[in-house]
Amino acid sequence: MIGKVVKVNYRRGLVIFEDDIGDYGYFEVLGSDDFKPDEIIIGNLHSLGGETIIKQSTKEKVDICIEDYGMSYKIAMEMVFRK
Repeated sequence: MIGKVVKVNYRRGLVIFEDDIGDYGYFEVLGSDDFKPDEIIIGNLHSLGGETIIKQSTKEKVDICIEDYGMSYKIAMEMVFRK
């Protein structure tokens, strides 16, 4: 599955993505990898928990923990940027 990074909360280490069917989700970065908006990611984005994804631009493998998926942009933003 292909997704696109939409927004990053660097303070919390959380990344919002849009999947290839237009739904949104978010994951926690497990490590020090840096994500930027519009970055293309490849991997199983419809699975909760630990996954390894690939950054398309660098072919780098990154360990993440998918927190949720299949939601609207508004709900994803509320979850990632809530105080």
